[in-house]
Amino acid sequence: MPGSFGYVFTGNIFTPPLRVCELIGVFPDTFAGGELALFYRCELQSGQPSPTDIVDAVSWFPVFAPPDMAFDSEERAVRALQERLQ
Repeated sequence: MPGSFGYVFTGNIFTPPLRVCELIGVFPDTFAGGELALFYRCELQSGQPSPTDIVDAVSWFPVFAPPDMAFDSEERAVRALQERLQ
């Protein structure tokens, strides 16, 4: 969604369908001990997201006013998206 940033783990954690629009970037991550995290800009096709699997909550935030991120890869992805939108 333009101006928003959705966080998606591998697998289907969102119940409504998403359309992948573009790759934001690929960054090293430390979630499970060292892997690459792929970040995409997606569009919600219908409905509202709800958490499943290992996610407790789903929320949206302005891309230029993000909350603190848990991992450096997330911060890098948000910065990359911010640069594209400027």
